[in-house]
Amino acid sequence: MAVVSAAPLLRSLDLAMCSMLDDGVCADLAAAKAVLPKLSSLRLPPRASDAGLAAIIGDHGGKARTVASAAAASGLGAGPESPVAGLSHLGLAMTGVSDATLGALLEAAPFLQELDLQGCNALSFRVVDVLVKHGRNLQRVDVRGNRRLRWDDAAKLVSGLPNLVLLVCDEALATERKLIAAAGPESVRLRAKPGLTVS
Repeated sequence: MAVVSAAPLLRSLDLAMCSMLDDGVCADLAAAKAVLPKLSSLRLPPRASDAGLAAIIGDHGGKARTVASAAAASGLGAGPESPVAGLSHLGLAMTGVSDATLGALLEAAPFLQELDLQGCNALSFRVVDVLVKHGRNLQRVDVRGNRRLRWDDAAKLVSGLPNLVLLVCDEALATERKLIAAAGPESVRLRAKPGLTVS
């Protein structure tokens, strides 16, 4: 990934189709300290593990945010900024991200608007609580292929994320009448697959 370090003006990096890349790319991104904070869009390869994803943010999860908040309150400055603080789009499709690492990523990237969790099978049913707690600015979320989600989990996302405008989910969730009612007529669009929009 010497290319990343050699491109200090890089704003978007899409590695989602790079099926041969693994945690090495996460380590390279973590080491590219001059580039990573400038990225606004990052899509990681499907072989990235939970440990690799955690390495990208290092200690900039909840603990660093607490320390930074305390430092700001005491007038000592804002503290260390997360290397992913500037991200507005994060693609984790098919990766091994866990609930805990996702929570840390969301805390470290407070301005994140778009999140792709398609096919992230390491996530548990608790992912809904993680998203609602840490993803308050999310506008678009893709949770297709997460077998643990039920319609009431999707309804909780719709009602718990105040800025959500698009939830992409499996067809069985999007066509559930109770979920459609929870979405409201104009607040959130639910898309189960390309070409099918339920409102």
